[in-house]
Amino acid sequence: MPLLLLLGVRAHIAMVRRHGLKGDAGRGDPQARWWPGQAARDAVAALISVAVVTWMARRWGAPLDAPADPASHFPAVPTWFFSPLSQLLRYFPGPRQVIGTMIIPGALTTFLALLPWIDRSESRWRRALVLSPLLLAGLGAVALGVQQRRGLAKPAFVRSLREAQHTAWRARRLARAGIPPEGPLEMVRNDPAVRPGELFAQHCGPCHAVRGLSQQRKAPRLDGFGSREWATAFVVWPDHPELMGTTEIHDMSGQRRRLRDEGVRAVAEWLYSRGYEPGESAPDAALVAAGETIYRRRCTTCHQGEGDTSETEAADRDAPNLDAWGSRAYLRAQMLNPGARENYGERNHMPRFHDRMNERDLTMVVDFMRSLRTRPAPAVMEQPAEPHALT
Repeated sequence: MPLLLLLGVRAHIAMVRRHGLKGDAGRGDPQARWWPGQAARDAVAALISVAVVTWMARRWGAPLDAPADPASHFPAVPTWFFSPLSQLLRYFPGPRQVIGTMIIPGALTTFLALLPWIDRSESRWRRALVLSPLLLAGLGAVALGVQQRRGLAKPAFVRSLREAQHTAWRARRLARAGIPPEGPLEMVRNDPAVRPGELFAQHCGPCHAVRGLSQQRKAPRLDGFGSREWATAFVVWPDHPELMGTTEIHDMSGQRRRLRDEGVRAVAEWLYSRGYEPGESAPDAALVAAGETIYRRRCTTCHQGEGDTSETEAADRDAPNLDAWGSRAYLRAQMLNPGARENYGERNHMPRFHDRMNERDLTMVVDFMRSLRTRPAPAVMEQPAEPHALT
């Protein structure tokens, strides 16, 4: 095709030099009319065009979207000057698509090719009549283009477009730090700002609720998990409908009447300290000490752990070990083997994820769950007289 194009341009220039721009042979020397006047004008026009395109490329550049992903829902739309043809195809689906892609455009192209032989009249009215199909085709193209552009204003498309633009922005930022050997698509898929949430929604969202990702209520809500507020809510009412109320484990009662508010605060502070990391709000040392004393004396009747003062035999304690509650190690252990004896043992209904994700994905999910500590936890409410009479 490039060779044929060059040959066609060469033939065109030869014809212009021989006959003039309008075929006005006999009105002077065509060679003189083309050179130097017309050649100079062509050169100036070409130079201006190149200068404008160069300036636009340096000023705005070509759009750089995110790497193509066949699994994504990218809102692909044609460039504006292809919009009429794209909209036309909507009226000819399936086997009839050839009408919109070949027959109608082919008929219009054939008409344009034959126009010099069709339009030989000097009459303006006859010429206008001959050119009317082009006017109708132009009006139809405008109408089709406007129709498609109106469809792009739908909320679903606008939302998808914004998501695609955000993904493209993130891809460009990630690429500045270097593209991994696996390629740019893998770079975007493992974006630390997006991928952890996607993995959580895929593996944990079917059971756990998290605002903005999942509304399922088959297991405790994890907004605020690991925080003082989440621990407080759990100690006050573990069977809360946002906590263990939707599971099959209902053997722990609320502890506010037993521990009083001071004891609840102390135990919650001790639990929070188990997963504390530098940079977070430092736990109160006095409350932590008081909370551990209460926990070892009163809670290890059921809960496993080290250093307890309960007289209950270790083999008879079937509640999880909370010594590392909320920490990365605790979260990893829960995901890799929630049915282990130190976790939920035989009462566990959570699947193991040791063979469902690789180490990198597991670390991302753990990091995401750690980030949930800063979110608002379920509100502290008093447990009703009948724990299962939830409203």
